[in-house]
Amino acid sequence: MTASSNAPANHDAYTYHLSQVNQSKTVLASQDIVNARGLLLVKKGAPINSVTAQKILQHRLLTPMEKQVDLEGQLEPRQLYEDIMGLVEGHRDFSQLHAGADHCRLDLRAGTIYALSFPLLRQKLTVMAMQLPEEYHKGLFCAWLSMVLCRDLGLNGEQRNLLFVAALMHDVGMLHIDPAILAKKDRLSPADWRAIQSHTVIGQRIMDATENLPGDAGQAILDHHERCDGTGYPRGLFREQLGLKGQIIAIADTLYPLRSKQSDGLRRHLKNLIPVLQMNEKLFLPKVMNALLVRLRALDLAPSSQAQGSLADHARVLLRDYDVLAQWLICTVQLAPYLGEHAKNHKTRVLRYAIEQLWWLIRTSGLLTAGLRRWVLHVSENNLQSALPELEEFLLMQQELNWQSQHFARQLQLMSEDDRCGEETRVQVLKALEQIHKAREKALAGDSQPQSRDFDAYEYLLEHKVAL
Repeated sequence: MTASSNAPANHDAYTYHLSQVNQSKTVLASQDIVNARGLLLVKKGAPINSVTAQKILQHRLLTPMEKQVDLEGQLEPRQLYEDIMGLVEGHRDFSQLHAGADHCRLDLRAGTIYALSFPLLRQKLTVMAMQLPEEYHKGLFCAWLSMVLCRDLGLNGEQRNLLFVAALMHDVGMLHIDPAILAKKDRLSPADWRAIQSHTVIGQRIMDATENLPGDAGQAILDHHERCDGTGYPRGLFREQLGLKGQIIAIADTLYPLRSKQSDGLRRHLKNLIPVLQMNEKLFLPKVMNALLVRLRALDLAPSSQAQGSLADHARVLLRDYDVLAQWLICTVQLAPYLGEHAKNHKTRVLRYAIEQLWWLIRTSGLLTAGLRRWVLHVSENNLQSALPELEEFLLMQQELNWQSQHFARQLQLMSEDDRCGEETRVQVLKALEQIHKAREKALAGDSQPQSRDFDAYEYLLEHKVAL
């Protein structure tokens, strides 16, 4: 979706989305729409267009808009099933994984019928398919992968249906987030991140407001960004507090962008992503991770090495990001003592765990060693094409480490605004953020950090007595 300048900045976005859908499908008020004081805003039968939407958005409503409109041409179970199968059949790795799960086709048919038997969910999904197509397709992927795994994890028929609904609708809360925030290309502010993170809570409320839908579905949506180490949101839960359905959706939601967003020039299939999943194994319930890895390892797919860029291009990116990650590691080691001083603060404790997890990843992956840097330079200078598959695997792991470090930086931004963390800690957090930001700018400009040219993470961690 392309955000319009007419999109609401401070109001619930769903009314705006309905007005946009009305341009191709009829959206009518199913009753008189009144404000909290009983003032008539829109008569029953009137269209929800840009004019009526702007009028509605100037008032507070007691009844949600979704319960006051009729939408024509809503999704049917058959179309939903065909959309899922179109996604699956369009990718060789998806098709092979699907074929290996004999039960999946039946579970998908049952799930589509069950999900669209709820009028509220049917309306929301129809609007999402038109207004937020990326989130809609991610929902299709997560619902499908959840059905691939569900029987391996012992879910019965009712539980499978609830899992399908929750996976399909896990991002429904995004329909209520300001479209301008979702469309932002530049750096998001802490306020923007808080708005986006609220989609889990909004999603749970929508599911809880759906008549006759058991509460498990809403709970799974609320928890699908939680992680075993407490670094997730919205509640920062730990492993023993996490439910199975939420974790199945979480791992599918993590896998989707790795497989679908391949702007780095690498054409990866699902089996190629096993090393990245193993890097994240501490974040998800072990039985969910193991169920997925068993399925992926069974795929009869050779490692992909169809890079769109040149070997030299990939080597350049590896070396550039090496410099950024080296500076990031230095900053986190310097910051760690300040986080340890406030162990009673949940947010600070979680950030300390996140730092230690990333130290462990850097150490075990071998990504920040002087030997790897010398090898990459040798491969690039001598154009050793035979080394391309190995180079691509390192690049893939480094990109995942990059993403995790950026996620951690967003957490630091939020922490810098938290008065409970102590002034000295906040000063050090801001200092670390500034150093990391400068390192990234220099690396992108081709100005390598001098201290990282012979930098070795293992030696650095030993020198600073970091225990892993």
